[in-house]
Amino acid sequence: MNSFLRGFRKAVRFVTALVFWGHALFVLHVPVPPITRWAARVNLTLPEASIIFSLALLTTLYSGGLWRFAVDVGYIYVFPFVCVYLLARLLFALVRFIFRLFERESGVAEPLAADNVIEAELIAPSAQSTQPKLKANAATWCKKAISAILLPFRRFALLWCLLLLLSSRTGLVWTALVVILFHLVKSLIRMASLTFVSFTWLGKLEAFAKTRVEELIAKFDVLPKDVELTADLKKSAGVLIAIRVGVQLLNSRRQIWIGALALSVCVLAVLYANLALLFSFVYFGLAKVQGIHFGWSDALVASFFIPIAYSDLPQNFWLKMCGGLEWLVFFAMTLGVVVTYFQKKFDSLYGLTSALGSRFEDPQINAKMNELLEKLKPKQAVVPPQQT
Repeated sequence: MNSFLRGFRKAVRFVTALVFWGHALFVLHVPVPPITRWAARVNLTLPEASIIFSLALLTTLYSGGLWRFAVDVGYIYVFPFVCVYLLARLLFALVRFIFRLFERESGVAEPLAADNVIEAELIAPSAQSTQPKLKANAATWCKKAISAILLPFRRFALLWCLLLLLSSRTGLVWTALVVILFHLVKSLIRMASLTFVSFTWLGKLEAFAKTRVEELIAKFDVLPKDVELTADLKKSAGVLIAIRVGVQLLNSRRQIWIGALALSVCVLAVLYANLALLFSFVYFGLAKVQGIHFGWSDALVASFFIPIAYSDLPQNFWLKMCGGLEWLVFFAMTLGVVVTYFQKKFDSLYGLTSALGSRFEDPQINAKMNELLEKLKPKQAVVPPQQT
């Protein structure tokens, strides 16, 4: 199945490049696709048809991976050179075929049919050994098929938001609203797991930094004073000196406090902007399916300023419930990120800089670092005095 999909993708890529360059060189005339006429046949407006077509196109491209998509675009862009390469391969294959044809006519013996049969029987696997592989391949194919079907619903949240904003059909509005609610729940789960993941990541970073510094110190501790630094040693020395400079810059609790506060505020701003945008489309969608006049611009303002704009929401149970949920999320984010999250990050960063700073304050290590600094300084060329 995978080989078939790869072959189909290559064929589509080749035909697309051929049509594109043929149209660019005025060899082929490709008319503009009448998307308005196609949309009218399925009773869709032009914005709805454009968004659905974009979803299908992005799903097809994203299913192969971004790297393959970039390769396909590069293939189409350099297609004339690819044609030269393909013609060279075709010419080589033709010459090789003619050479083998004359070689057979010259009397070179062909392998016996019996030998071929025996070799095929030895190479061919048994049916019992291939049966588990077939079942595993079928299960893998089913998983990939389900993942490909659900891909447009798991990705492209912005397109679903545009579909909810521009569509007037009840079915499309409900579908877009359900998908946006799914993305909102997924964002809330990611936000909740960010705290635990970041704590684990910061602990691993602390252990890695300490181990790396000890390895670099041990590496230079055994070097003689008059040894010449190679390129690898210069790189390691630069890393060690950069770590020491960073520790010296963060040697006070006030500097670490300001850095951790700025990091927490940036994280809070990005998370809140993402959630506020999704909540605005949820407000707009809930009002739209219930026939309540509530524009998206009003929903966006209410969503971004929900602590003070809660009363601006329409008097509807579902809208008020959603607004209360956003208010609770905002309160939890502010309390969790600025207080708990910020405090733990501050303590962890201060502990890391204190441990590394005490290590660099050792007199022997400090003297070794000064020697490395002297060796890394560019040597000034000695200009001989001019003779008068």
